[in-house]
Amino acid sequence: MGRRLTAMERRHRGFLTAMAVDALGSGVWITFSLLYFGYGRGMALTTAGAALTAGSTAALLLGGLATGVLADRLGPFTAAAVSCAVRAAAFPCYLLADGPAAVAAIAFAVASGDRLYWAAHGGLVKSTAPGEERQRAFFALLNSLRNIGLGLGALAVALGAALQSPGGTALWNALPLVNAASFVVAGLLFHRIGTRLRQPPPLPPPPGDEPAHPAPETLTGTGYRD
Repeated sequence: MGRRLTAMERRHRGFLTAMAVDALGSGVWITFSLLYFGYGRGMALTTAGAALTAGSTAALLLGGLATGVLADRLGPFTAAAVSCAVRAAAFPCYLLADGPAAVAAIAFAVASGDRLYWAAHGGLVKSTAPGEERQRAFFALLNSLRNIGLGLGALAVALGAALQSPGGTALWNALPLVNAASFVVAGLLFHRIGTRLRQPPPLPPPPGDEPAHPAPETLTGTGYRD
């Protein structure tokens, strides 16, 4: 039997899992959305592209500063959980979109959630990975996972186009639902880890006694400004 994981190791694994889900899901959305509305919903690509651009641009203009302020107010883990909840609610709406206005609204919601996550992710890494070297490794891993997500989104689009047939839209409609479920998992993990980090640290040991393990990290100094 292997050794039992420490609380810090379990927290790191949960954190990496949540980060991986978010990065992969975001990458899939970037590649998948345009052709989903074209192939999966029968919308003209120019119309879908214009609607997605309008929604994403509105999220950038209206939420650029607000996401940083909100991440500071909520704290990095709560902000990340909220961002996952927003996207988990938005992705099933893909199946209901019937026009450019609906597509723009969905794009606005998803892009806003994505921006809130990236406003919080610096604080997430800082509160979980002690030391600059480990933090750089985490950031490199996140970028790699996002690029993998872009590749998986392209693969999903290729498979959907290859399997397209009368009544064969099941794959197109399944992907938004799978993405929504993955963000639910990520949001719950972020919430759980953040709750544990907000718990007060243990009392210091008596003089002369060395603690068996380092005290858990706290959420101090992990805001957007830091």
